[in-house]
Amino acid sequence: MNKAFNDKLYYPLSLALLGFTSLLNASPKLIVCACVYVMLALTANSIAELYGKKEAVVSILLAILASLAFTAKTIDLILIGSFFSVLISAYCGITLFTKLKARNSSFHVRNFIALIAASMIDSIIMPTVLLMKFSAAKCLSIALNDMMYKGLYSIVIILFLVGISYLVKYGRKLMYISE
Repeated sequence: MNKAFNDKLYYPLSLALLGFTSLLNASPKLIVCACVYVMLALTANSIAELYGKKEAVVSILLAILASLAFTAKTIDLILIGSFFSVLISAYCGITLFTKLKARNSSFHVRNFIALIAASMIDSIIMPTVLLMKFSAAKCLSIALNDMMYKGLYSIVIILFLVGISYLVKYGRKLMYISE
């Protein structure tokens, strides 16, 4: 991919990361939060793929700080715990994603493994934070449902990306044959 095209993607990806980070705590529905988290992790992995681990981590950190600034009036321990959970889990996911690149794994496989790992870490940390508000049984239920939703979203997104890649590859072959 040429550098000029690569550079043009950084700001839209960073803005998407900011949007997902801001939306993360906007809905009380677990199913919505799980979807937003998986999209956030996918965006972070895309930044890591194109610009490296350092830039991806900096983008997440800046997105979290900006999101905290947007919600300055309603900051509580659960919100801070949520962003801490995102930071730790996304960092672990990006680290795994970049380490798998050295093993020549495909983009889709690396993304799937990193999404599942980051999702599980987030699904473990976040219910721990929620113990301040809910019972242990309720937090365990939240954790299990959260893992299930994030796993399903990860599978759907990766299958979608594989399908798009296949169509692009197959489309190129068709265009080559028709010429």
